[in-house]
Amino acid sequence: MASVFFATLMIKGYPLSLDRANDVIQDIGRHGEVTPLSWHRLRHTWSEQWADRLLSHPNGNDILQYLGGWTNPHSPDHYIQHTVARQAAELVRAYQQTLYAEEKEP
Repeated sequence: MASVFFATLMIKGYPLSLDRANDVIQDIGRHGEVTPLSWHRLRHTWSEQWADRLLSHPNGNDILQYLGGWTNPHSPDHYIQHTVARQAAELVRAYQQTLYAEEKEP
């Protein structure tokens, strides 16, 4: 897949309208074969990745709240819980694989 670079330049320096910004992200999604792509979906991806990085940090939830721009301290909870659930599933899967590996050994 070829890399595509988008530059959004306005002749007079005005910001893009929401409709045009949505057109741009949809074009990026089509060219990158990631559909449907939206700004909201990018925010979720960003939040999940930062939740993963900040999970073991002493005040990771507070940092995620700040970086995400949320005023409600419980807003990042969904992303933290998703990360915990994913890591738990990975640990269980790895443990189960060791059990099956032991059974196969003569």
